[in-house]
Amino acid sequence: MKKFFIILIIISTLVACGKNQNTTENQNDKNKTNVKESTQISVPESKKLTFNEFNFDTIDIDGNRIKSNDFYKDSKINALIIWATYGNDCKDTLVSINNLSKNYDEKDLKVSAFILDTSADTSTNIEEAKNIIKENNLNFKNLLPNPTTEDALKTVEKIPLLLIMDSQGKILNAYEGNLSQEVMQKIIDDHLKK
Repeated sequence: MKKFFIILIIISTLVACGKNQNTTENQNDKNKTNVKESTQISVPESKKLTFNEFNFDTIDIDGNRIKSNDFYKDSKINALIIWATYGNDCKDTLVSINNLSKNYDEKDLKVSAFILDTSADTSTNIEEAKNIIKENNLNFKNLLPNPTTEDALKTVEKIPLLLIMDSQGKILNAYEGNLSQEVMQKIIDDHLKK
């Protein structure tokens, strides 16, 4: 009788361990599914701005005159980053958008930036901005604020600010804060599919 109970306990233990292993395997499968789901890229909500278009007639950091209607028209989507020399998140976003821009033809995407803490009328922060551009090998136009951009730029609450615009300068979406390269790519790809 004692042997019977010992055998029964051993069989119960083996069956219970087998079920536990299956449960663990099922749990691992569920965790793998959750990891796959969590790696899907989520895009933050678009920021509502006080302006619907971003038009300008200004100069870039090298002194070249740039007009928005000429600048935007050759690309389906225009990505404009509003940044400042004091913002560390800005530098990360600039590097990410610069790397990302290499994956697109300019007829699909043109990238540019406005340096919020500079001005076309003064030399304030120009050298620091040039150093940031050079150190990070940024290969897109960096523009300077002037009276044609004052009304729009004075309403910017948080930087960096990514504006996604069409070929006429109409703002399609705006995103505040540091965005990863993957998030920006999803935003751009979604607009190019439309």
